[in-house]
Amino acid sequence: MRVAAIYDIHGTLPALEAVLADIAREGGDRTVVGDDVLCGPMTADVMDRLLTLEPPADFIQGNAEASVHGLSPRPRNSPTNTSSTRRRRRR
Repeated sequence: MRVAAIYDIHGTLPALEAVLADIAREGGDRTVVGDDVLCGPMTADVMDRLLTLEPPADFIQGNAEASVHGLSPRPRNSPTNTSSTRRRRRR
């Protein structure tokens, strides 16, 4: 299984599209999307695109996403610091 990991998108749709084209060309089986997806000029467009990926992407919630959701991330040195993974499907 080939897993593509995408991080630090910063709401930039043209860059995301270029990366997704590379993943399609290389034949990734699964996509994991990490921290700093939401901050940037095209946040809604980026999220719409990510939520339409097939197979659906796995999202790892980072500090930026936690602050958007109103969550308080645990300190990095905390033994219970874990990122939550969410799988989303567009209905």
